[in-house]
Amino acid sequence: MDYLKHNLNDIVRIARLAPSAHNAQPWAIELQGESLSIAVPPERALGAGDPTCRQTIIGLGIFTESLI
Repeated sequence: MDYLKHNLNDIVRIARLAPSAHNAQPWAIELQGESLSIAVPPERALGAGDPTCRQTIIGLGIFTESLI
């Protein structure tokens, strides 16, 4: 588990730099056992800069692809 956690930490550290709207990288990542939880907390939402959250969803896709 420690080996997996160490590798996931390295992967997340790099992937978190994936491009996003307004270069905000609004996602929050939490390691839960052997899986990651990825979310965009409401306080990190782009608001008027992305009212439909379309750009945020695209950014999450780019981030997720970077993790893979």
